Amino acid sequence: MFFNRKPIGNTLCAFSFNAEGLSFVMVEKNGKEKPRILHWETVSCPQNDYLVVLRGLSKQFKLSKRRCAFTLHADDYRLLHVDAPPVPEDEMVAAIKWDVQDIIDLPVEETTFDIFPTPEDSGQSKSVNVVAARRAPLVEKIELLKKAKINLTIVDIEELALLNLVSAVSGDVKGVVGILLHDSYGVINFCKNGELYFTRRLELGFNNLDQTHDTLESLALEIQRSIDYFDRHFSTTSMSSVALMPSFEAATVVSQFLNNNLSLPCVVSDLHEGLEWIVGSITPITDDLILTLGAALRSEKVVA
Repeated sequence: MFFNRKPIGNTLCAFSFNAEGLSFVMVEKNGKEKPRILHWETVSCPQNDYLVVLRGLSKQFKLSKRRCAFTLHADDYRLLHVDAPPVPEDEMVAAIKWDVQDIIDLPVEETTFDIFPTPEDSGQSKSVNVVAARRAPLVEKIELLKKAKINLTIVDIEELALLNLVSAVSGDVKGVVGILLHDSYGVINFCKNGELYFTRRLELGFNNLDQTHDTLESLALEIQRSIDYFDRHFSTTSMSSVALMPSFEAATVVSQFLNNNLSLPCVVSDLHEGLEWIVGSITPITDDLILTLGAALRSEKVVA
């Protein structure tokens, strides 16, 4: 189940959780047609009310009969890029977990591991991406959704959710650097043809950006350093633009500054591009809703 990358059928429902509540998005896919956003919602509630809210959503949208996903909170996992050990594929996870135990700051016995491949044309030696997730919060969410009679088939992570969204709305055939800013941190993805070539966390979030020259310059410098690193280490692949997700009110101002201070052009992604909105207004947009939308847009072309 963990990172299940098999075809998802026509509809995928996704959740994300935070201290203030939860987000829920439902997406329908039909062949080569644009994905249809059927539902988009944030519910404000304390964590003690998660189960009540989830049961209501499950009953309303018949989630016991639909494929559903949830995205792990960033604090609950580590994503590592490591050389693939010389073992058969079915022994890869078992071998890797002992190789990374000293760098994940988590006891191996309290951690769930999974892997997903790097693109074959990345120019890197044979390597894999390793997800090391804290088992306790993972099991807690799985049990919560089970009690709510929600058919959980996928557990996802933020980097892959952002990959799905960038691929859907930005058109990443020529390579796109996708950026999602949360309140205190950000995620930067280097995507092309629906595949994730490189990703890292940014140390600045939108709460750190007071729109003064110094803070915006710090963000631009951090992004440019990531672009420079990618250009040096992934010489066989190039990026054409930067897409900033509209996760905060000042996104347009920030993108204009980045556009003038990065080596690649930068724009705010339009969530209407590549998607058909069956729901009404897509506002208010939040970082959690964008993340949940990305999870519900999971690409079917990547199979592990």
